[in-house]
Amino acid sequence: MAVLTADHIIHNEARFLELLAAAEARALKGELVTLGIAPSAPSTGYGYIHLGEKLATEGGFDIRSVLQFKEKPDQQTASQYFESGEYAWNSGMFVWTTERILQEIERLMPQLYAALREIERSLGTPEEKQVIARIWAGLESDTIDYGVMEGAENVVVIPADDLGWWDVGGWDRLEDLTDADLNGNIVRATDVLLSDTNASVIYQETGLNRLVATLGLKDVVIVDTADVLLVCDRNRAEEVRSLVARLSESGLEDYA
Repeated sequence: MAVLTADHIIHNEARFLELLAAAEARALKGELVTLGIAPSAPSTGYGYIHLGEKLATEGGFDIRSVLQFKEKPDQQTASQYFESGEYAWNSGMFVWTTERILQEIERLMPQLYAALREIERSLGTPEEKQVIARIWAGLESDTIDYGVMEGAENVVVIPADDLGWWDVGGWDRLEDLTDADLNGNIVRATDVLLSDTNASVIYQETGLNRLVATLGLKDVVIVDTADVLLVCDRNRAEEVRSLVARLSESGLEDYA
């Protein structure tokens, strides 16, 4: 079972397939495999993996132990991680057998395991949809990183270099994928009028028939959608998730 991320771009597909083959080989040995990305900068937008000793080599890739999963750090801590060379970005990509991950879920999250088994018994029956809806609504929200991986046994990481990897989870990352104009602006909008605007990102949802006009802006992100207009400092684009959290707290989840 490979858990891969939908909003990542990987330019070196051949290298990625080789990496997945190596991960599969380790997963078949009973290991839980995570893919770690070599940091290109001290980013606060990613979780980190503290790399341990080299355990083996598989398909030309180093297999290393995991000392600890780290949550998204502040800027000072991210700089320390980056300078040490001992950390990888947590890509959120995993490879394991279903038997092994279920073993760890049973040990570390027994309530979730019991819920999964109840769902399993309902599969193929007339009650399947109702059972899934009922159980899903009652589950506590958690991530696989914190719920399972931090306490799991036989966890290894494969440092995934040379993939041409980009996480497009932040608006500021569009500059890595799209050429800027002469003023350093990244424009993905149908109808714009930019005056004295530099080093900014302007994105408009496809199908909107609305002019985006700017004057005297620098290092700004503008995202124009049918129901929400986002304007933020480009250097703080990674903090947009805090706005999403505030939407939920305010009962405005439909805008998230």
